[in-house]
Amino acid sequence: MIETITEKNIIKIVTILTILYVYFGCSKQNNYIKKYVNDVEVTVNKNKQSDLNFKVDLKEVLVIDLLKSNKDNSQDFINLTSADRDRFGNTYVLDGKKSKIHKFNEYGNHVLSFGSLGQGPGEFVSAWTFSVWKDTVFVPYYDALKIIKYDLHGKYISEKKLKNIADFPNGFMKSSDFMWGLSFTPNPKKGNGHYIKHTNVYDEQFAVLNKFHELNVDYTTNLVDLNYPINLCLAISKDSLIYVPKYSTNEYIIDVYDLTKVKRKIIKKKYFEIPYTQEELKEIEEVYTQTTRSKVKCAKNKFSIDLIWIDKQNRLWVKTNTTGLKNVQKFDVFENGVYLNYVIFPIDMSYSINFIGDYIIAFSPIDNKVVLYDY
Repeated sequence: MIETITEKNIIKIVTILTILYVYFGCSKQNNYIKKYVNDVEVTVNKNKQSDLNFKVDLKEVLVIDLLKSNKDNSQDFINLTSADRDRFGNTYVLDGKKSKIHKFNEYGNHVLSFGSLGQGPGEFVSAWTFSVWKDTVFVPYYDALKIIKYDLHGKYISEKKLKNIADFPNGFMKSSDFMWGLSFTPNPKKGNGHYIKHTNVYDEQFAVLNKFHELNVDYTTNLVDLNYPINLCLAISKDSLIYVPKYSTNEYIIDVYDLTKVKRKIIKKKYFEIPYTQEELKEIEEVYTQTTRSKVKCAKNKFSIDLIWIDKQNRLWVKTNTTGLKNVQKFDVFENGVYLNYVIFPIDMSYSINFIGDYIIAFSPIDNKVVLYDY
């Protein structure tokens, strides 16, 4: 016998559908909470991903293996220190030991070399990083407190001398409209070799717009202390918001400021302490021994956040510290403060990563290799 659909049954069906809609429709939002505290938007994320369908398809489009491209003559050997890319598809590689920049075309073929060791116009010493920004190559020469400019053909243009060591960008990164970089202010209260390290945001003239972070560092010792963050960083979005991570072993927090350093947002994610394993500490010590001949002071727990970037979709990528993962790097991806999902990058920890335009560039001084990804 077929039961007649009554008004009571209709109410039951509507109620069940409403419950299902609320459960499944809000389950994604249950992974995070948004609230306002003193006019600051606070997003608190749980560890569960809010978008299980989100993924990034990494496509390897170019590999420049400097071990293969280098000639047998040791004077032509390129020791990779840093790498960048221009908007025309050319890749630039810095050899900090020889004070040379090498340009490769979109196919990975060597085009030209420029720069030289010295202190005259267009010369520099001990530069470990550079940047290709607004069709210009910028090299910071810390000892002379000057920033050297070349065009994309390697022709020396000019140099800018900075008066204050506290404002000089000893290494910098770029967004579309701004630069950010590390600065080191002498700390005479603690003695010679002691500095206060900041991350600064610069305009096109390399004037400091604001300073973030403050970390005391001691360069009188060759001891690398894992209890202090090695890589201070920030990221600048397309809408000129500045993302500043908090370096903590028990919290996962990113503060978001405008250019006047007014806090606009806070992004949080649930975090459990991750201890170093003895095997990891041994590997870290081996790397520092090989590259800098420094000893490593052990730490109990890892920092929750290592580095951060903004991608071409204006999403926030956070490189996180993990345990049990080898020869890969793990990133949490956020959109509007909400934790979408994580991405596993198929390269080991010796590779530095940067988001440049529509691509991701990765390079390793140990492998002496540059890899370009589309995504």
